[in-house]
Amino acid sequence: MTTVPRIRFPALPAAVAAALVAASGSPAPAQEAPGTPQSGDGAASKPPVTALQCSGNEPFWRIDMGPGTAQLQRPAGEEVEKTTFTGTLDSLDHLDPAWHVWRGEAASGDGVTDAPTGGLVVVAREEACRDTMRGDLHDARAVVALPGGGTVDGCCTLGAALAAPAVTGDGVPFADFGGKPVGDWSRVLPDLLPAIQTCVDEADAAVQSVLKAWPMNRGMVGVRMKTADDTLQDCVATSGGKVDSVEALPQTAEPLPDQGEPVYLPGRATPPEIDCGRLERVSGPQGEAVSGYLFYDAGCDADGTARQ
Repeated sequence: MTTVPRIRFPALPAAVAAALVAASGSPAPAQEAPGTPQSGDGAASKPPVTALQCSGNEPFWRIDMGPGTAQLQRPAGEEVEKTTFTGTLDSLDHLDPAWHVWRGEAASGDGVTDAPTGGLVVVAREEACRDTMRGDLHDARAVVALPGGGTVDGCCTLGAALAAPAVTGDGVPFADFGGKPVGDWSRVLPDLLPAIQTCVDEADAAVQSVLKAWPMNRGMVGVRMKTADDTLQDCVATSGGKVDSVEALPQTAEPLPDQGEPVYLPGRATPPEIDCGRLERVSGPQGEAVSGYLFYDAGCDADGTARQ
C-alpha cells in the first residue's frame, strides 16, 4: 500500500490576523458556510481566483502565487533573491469582500543560496489598494508573514484562469505576462517599462537590447542593456522613469542570473526577422502602441542561427 506523506503548513500568525483586523477598520467577519450560488452579478458569478501577484515597498518585495507554488523575490545587494515555496491557495469567496489565503513551506532544492527557511503566509482582502510608490490601484490589500520572521503589507492583482494570448496579423502573439513562469524576469516587465524606456533614452549609445531588468528597494529599478557596439551598460532609475545612474561595464562583467532569458528589444514597431526562437509583442504601460518585443532563444545556437 502506498503511503501518502502528510504536509503540514504553518498556522496563520497572530500578527497577521491582528494586522488584517486593523487594516479593515472593523472586527474580522465570522466565517460562515458558503451559501447556494445565485445567478446574476454577485460574487458567486465571478471566475475563481487561481493566481495572486502581490508586492510592496520599503522594503521592496514581490510574491507570485499560483495554486501549488509561489516565488518570493527580495533585493539582495545588486541581485534579486528568489525563494520558491510549495503550498495552497484558498479563497473565501462567500465573504463580502472576498479573502484569499496562500500558505506554504520553502521548497527543497530550489537552487537558492542562503535562502530563508520556514513558512510563507499571504492573506489578501479584495479592496482598492494604492501602490505607495507608483500610485496605481490594485485589486486587493495583503499582509504577509515572511519566512524567518517579519510582517509586511502591500497590494495584489488577482488572476483567474488565463486565456491564450491574442495573435496579431503577422503571427506574433502579445506577451501574456500573467501566464509566464515565476522564474521569467519579464513576468514583471509592465511594471518596469517606464524605467527601462528612460534608461534606453539616457544610454551613451543606441541600445540594441535589454538583457534583464529587476526591481530594487526604494522604488528603484535596475536595467542591464547592450548597445549596438556590443558594450554593456547598467542603469538605475526610479519606477516612474527618472534615471539615477548609468554605468558602462567591462566585457568581462559577470552575467546576472537569468540574463538574456528572455531579451527585450525596445523601440520597435515591427517584429525583427529571426531564424530561430520565438517573439512576443509588448505593448506600452497603458496598453498603447507597441513598445518592443521579447525574444526567447530556444532552439538557437550562440550565433543566433537555428540549432541543427
